[in-house]
Amino acid sequence: MSRIRSPREAELAFLALLLRSADVRLGSHNPLEDEEIRHFYQAIGKYYRASEDELSEARASGCPLDEVAVVFHIARSAAVEAGLVARLRREGLRWTNILEDLHVSHNAFYVPVGSPTTVFPGRPYEDLWDEARRAWSDPGLSDADIVNLVNLKFISEYYRCRAEHVVALRSAGWSFAGIHADLGRPGSTREKKSR
Repeated sequence: MSRIRSPREAELAFLALLLRSADVRLGSHNPLEDEEIRHFYQAIGKYYRASEDELSEARASGCPLDEVAVVFHIARSAAVEAGLVARLRREGLRWTNILEDLHVSHNAFYVPVGSPTTVFPGRPYEDLWDEARRAWSDPGLSDADIVNLVNLKFISEYYRCRAEHVVALRSAGWSFAGIHADLGRPGSTREKKSR
């Protein structure tokens, strides 16, 4: 029996399932150039209003590139320094434990999404929704879910593009840093949000 308690938790469960499906297919991304990595850090800094010192500390922390936004997202949601979050992670705490320790709710990861058929064409929405309900045995998020949802929120809001477009790129094997690099290029074919 599902333990999802609210429509928002149900939507998070659904998004997490879509992104979990993407993780299974990952592995075909192209390595990023140093300039693209620098631009990724700059975008995170701009979005989360991070200082140069905070960005330098995040870079030096050894945090995987797709987890840098998570450090800043959790820090901003909990109103603490990003260095504290990075230190907790370096000490071996899972993201889920850090969220609990800093009292950050799942609502901090909410991203409205349109039709999942734009992500997985041909699969009926009801089938995906039923699959999400079966897969979500408790209302918690895994560490991979947290990384996926934070980056989805960051990239879709930063570039003002549809969340399902980001999910589709992720499903095609792109890393979040690679998606950022693609969307940041002039003439990118991003699907913009309607105003």
